[in-house]
Amino acid sequence: MIHSLKTLLWTLLVAGSAALISAPALAANDAMLKLLEELRDNGTISEEQYEKLNDAALAEEERGTASEQEAVKEQVKEQVEEATKDLPEISTDGKFEVASKDGNWRWRFGGRIQVDGAYYDNDNSELASGVEIRRARLNMQGTIYKVWDLKFEYEFTESPPDGIRDAYIRYTGFKPTSLTLGNFKEPFSLEQMTRDLYLTFMERALPDVFAPSRFLGAGVHTYGETWTAATGFFGNNVAEDAPEGYGIPARVTFAPVHEETRVAHLGANFQWRSTGDDKVTRFRQRPESHVTDVRLVDTGTFDASSFTNAGAELAGAYGPWSVQGEYIGTWVDQAGSDPNVYFWGWYTQGSWFLTGESRPYNFSSGIWENVKPKQNFSWGDGWGAWEAAFRYSYLDLSDQDIDGGKQDDVTLGLNWYLNPNIRFMWNLIKVLDVKGGSFNDAKPFIAQMRAQVFW
Repeated sequence: MIHSLKTLLWTLLVAGSAALISAPALAANDAMLKLLEELRDNGTISEEQYEKLNDAALAEEERGTASEQEAVKEQVKEQVEEATKDLPEISTDGKFEVASKDGNWRWRFGGRIQVDGAYYDNDNSELASGVEIRRARLNMQGTIYKVWDLKFEYEFTESPPDGIRDAYIRYTGFKPTSLTLGNFKEPFSLEQMTRDLYLTFMERALPDVFAPSRFLGAGVHTYGETWTAATGFFGNNVAEDAPEGYGIPARVTFAPVHEETRVAHLGANFQWRSTGDDKVTRFRQRPESHVTDVRLVDTGTFDASSFTNAGAELAGAYGPWSVQGEYIGTWVDQAGSDPNVYFWGWYTQGSWFLTGESRPYNFSSGIWENVKPKQNFSWGDGWGAWEAAFRYSYLDLSDQDIDGGKQDDVTLGLNWYLNPNIRFMWNLIKVLDVKGGSFNDAKPFIAQMRAQVFW
């Protein structure tokens, strides 16, 4: 009985050795050990015999030389690569992305959720405290045959109005020049061009009222070693309440220093826009808080044939410190015999990372990028990144026969980046004064916070 079992064992070992040529060693050995277990379980061999035969099988497996084992591993690796050569690559490193092995096709799926809460200490400003879902979006980005990029993004909340945000196709075959067609942001303003996910404060500064944001059109963008340039031709956007007319924007930036922890940025912006057949325009702005619908400065609607925006940008980073500021002026050609008017605003801000990070900068686009903590938050292991910030902003919407009001704000901010995808934000805003308009002498205090996640 024992002799026949030994013969059976050696037969199995020989079969297992032969299997090493075409399959992993562990697979052959596992099959043999499983057979021994079945022989023991059905009573063909005793427990003592099973232990001896099992030990012998394991010892036989270990007799292979290191070179033989390495050869088997290499052959298995080649077989796996051959079997999976046509399968797509899937990445989940901070994003969900599917790509073909040859790079011709690439699809990425993402989204964002921002939940805000605000408390208003009013005087005569009529602000109402509350909470809201500031943004809730899903998007899809793709690359087709390496040189065609596309993006589609949809907003599900009513604030801003729900509907399509980005919807465009971009050709990148003329590197570094790209051509874009669809609904996307007009090139204007550092703060407007920087994604809301990466802003230092919860809301953009007061002068952002002049920045055009997204419209349907065609644009061209290019860059060199230290500069960028972009322009285009745009009509309306896809929103139902979009203003009529068409616009021609342009933006150039110059960054003589754009290292990992040091940035020096200069920029200039221009936009001319016709108001179309309706010849109606309006400028109004919230007090750097979106939970309220009240605008403390508001020109109301008035007739205008066109307006021209011009702006200047200055920004920089040095280690954990960063600074940024912009000035934007708007010349409005009123229709008929009404005099032309000039509105303007500016802001300056600075921030400091208490945990030593540096604000990342994308020089090829001339914008700020996402902050990545040196250590992600984890109890006892890391506290993420902490950033303290200060901002002063001013907006003047009064000139000639239009009394929209003048407003200046001071904001203190604190940001906690738990990891590259999750952030908590706290802003304290003091409206220093409102002069003119419907809320003359209003000086409310605002405390607000945001929970943000994106993927």
